[in-house]
Order: sequence, then structure tokens, then C-alpha cells
Amino acid sequence: MKYKKKSLKQSVIVKDTKAPEVVLPADIEILQGTDLTTFNFKSLMNISDLSETSIEIDTSKVDMNAAGQYDFNVTVKDKYNNVSKKTGKVTIIAKPVINNNEEVVHETVENKDGTTSVKTKVQKKQSSNTNRTSNNSSSNNSNSSGSSNTSGGSSSETHKGSLTVEMDPKYHWEGDHSYGDGAEINGEDFDKLTGGDWKNWDY
Repeated sequence: MKYKKKSLKQSVIVKDTKAPEVVLPADIEILQGTDLTTFNFKSLMNISDLSETSIEIDTSKVDMNAAGQYDFNVTVKDKYNNVSKKTGKVTIIAKPVINNNEEVVHETVENKDGTTSVKTKVQKKQSSNTNRTSNNSSSNNSNSSGSSNTSGGSSSETHKGSLTVEMDPKYHWEGDHSYGDGAEINGEDFDKLTGGDWKNWDY
């Protein structure tokens, strides 16, 4: 501050005295025999703070070999040593019979009182999308990989049932429609060739 010929400097110290906010599910279902050291508790918690936080989870009271409900303790500390402690609950349930094509997933559901719980269920494995393989060595020696590349450009797009075509300037193919050097092809003929569903392909 300055007043006439006098000046004054005043230091202002801003301190973080607010503890982290921690919200836990009302209950977390875990399959009997699960290795708790690999179970991702943190992904099921809602933690907020104005600075970096560290999380400690104590599951020493949980018996993974016996079905039942147990308490576990969570300690969240921020970089200014503000601490929040919470107690959560886990329910150990008997492991169901799981077929080779099934997997165990955790689903968060909302309770009537507004809290959430994490339920365990068995569902069929999500199959990864695989693109059709097409090899027409007699006509164009093309390799299918689910994307379309042209040697004249740098862009690449992925379409269901599409075909990767490496263009050769010397390449020439003749079929139901005649194409010039560079093997340009329209969407309709592309679909006939690959069995795909690329209906509006501009070349």
C-alpha cells in the first residue's frame, strides 16, 4: 500500500485447512477368494480436494474365505496433511459357476435412500469387434485389415467390412465396371467386393 510518501508491504498466507471429501458406496460385493491387493477400491470411491491426495485402504478385518459383511477403513490425506477417515462395508459372496464364455463384472446401482452399492454379476464376455478378412489374390493381391488406405493420401478410415487396398500406379483391374490406373472404385462396387456396408464412399 502507498499513502503519500509512505509505503507498506503486507504478506498474505493462504492455508488449506479443508479435509478431502470422501464418498463410499454403502456396500461393495466381492467374490469369495478375490485377491484384495489387486481389487480396485479407488475406482469405486468419490474423492475430491483442492490439492493432491494419497489414499490408504485397510482391509485387515475382511476374511475373503468366509461369506459375510465386513468393515474396511479408508484414510485420505492431502498434501497439507488434512485428513479424512471413512469406514466402508464389503459383502463377500460365494463364487458362482462361471463358464468359459462368461466373466464377472461390478455394477454400481442406486439405492432407495440415494446411496449407491456395487453389485457383482456374471455376464457373457464382450466379444471384440473383428473385421472380415478378404483375400483376392487372383485379381488385386489386397490384404484386408478393416480399414481403407490409398497410396495417394495420408488419411485412414475404418468401416465395417471394409478392405485395405494398396494402390499401385501400374495396377489396372477390369471387372463389371472398368477402372483406370490407380484402381478407383465406387462405394457400390466396393460393397460387392467386400460384403461391407460402406454405402457412401467418395473417391
